[in-house]
Amino acid sequence: MVERAIEEHGYMLRPRYHVGWVPSWSDTWISPELCEDSARSLIPAVLDAKRISDGSTVVIKRVSKRCQEYEIAKFLSTPDMLEDERNHCIPILDDFFDPSDGTRFIVMAFLRHFYEPEFECMDEVLDFMLQTLTAISFLHEKGVAHRDCALNNIIYDPSVRRLAKRVRRSSVLPVRYYLTDFGISTRFKNPGKPRRVVGIDCQDQDVPELSTDIPYDPFPVDIFTLGNLYQKRILNRYENADFLRPLILAMTHSNPEGRPTAIGVLIEFRHLVRRETWSSRVWRLRRRDEGRLSRFFQDVRFVARDWIKLLMQFFRSKLHFHTLV
Repeated sequence: MVERAIEEHGYMLRPRYHVGWVPSWSDTWISPELCEDSARSLIPAVLDAKRISDGSTVVIKRVSKRCQEYEIAKFLSTPDMLEDERNHCIPILDDFFDPSDGTRFIVMAFLRHFYEPEFECMDEVLDFMLQTLTAISFLHEKGVAHRDCALNNIIYDPSVRRLAKRVRRSSVLPVRYYLTDFGISTRFKNPGKPRRVVGIDCQDQDVPELSTDIPYDPFPVDIFTLGNLYQKRILNRYENADFLRPLILAMTHSNPEGRPTAIGVLIEFRHLVRRETWSSRVWRLRRRDEGRLSRFFQDVRFVARDWIKLLMQFFRSKLHFHTLV
């Protein structure tokens, strides 16, 4: 039994996934939405659990034997790899297998999708972009193509309790972003061999070269996928992100050979950020659909709520960005 194997290795699944589970709202007037055990995992191979030793919440994933995920995840979680600050791949906390059928499980921290809550200020966006570009550059340097660095595979540790008062991400720096899910990733151990793959199993179906029968280079796919994410979640939404447009357009070039490399994107990003003033880097994000009156009041609210704090933090923020870029 999967439940027994997981418990034997020190983890406890939620009641919903126990053998003989009975919904807590059965024979009551309570709405299922108010009950913890009504929540189901959206991905069958991924479950949240409690680590028995300390009660912390973790994620347990069943790893397919048909892909490189386990090998890649373990490779990126070796002590040498974890010591590298550029490594933004979700660390593997534990791994084990079910001897009854040989199923392999990996254990990771329970983190939050990067888009929850939405970005509020430009410095939050720039920090997110810098970390994700650094992550892809690091992976490519190590011969790993993620192939699915899209919306739901970028997570972060907000370091804030779930019901705590909402705060700006930049006020609780450092927020660290991670890449997760290496289910379709590929590691090329021999740099002298051609880097070609086939397959269309990824979240972002806008990538033009995806094919089930024509081999393609997966490294430019990562560049396109990140660029497309930036375009949809940042550039298309916020007008004060326009200075990033040339970079994002280059990343989403229809011809893979026309896209810059990961390190090239990172260098250009740092150049663009250096050209921006400190005030533009910390100003609130202005949505493209804002009306004039709404924009005025939002700006006044931002100044009243954040500007004094930002001025007090000027030198610290300036030092932070110089360190990053």
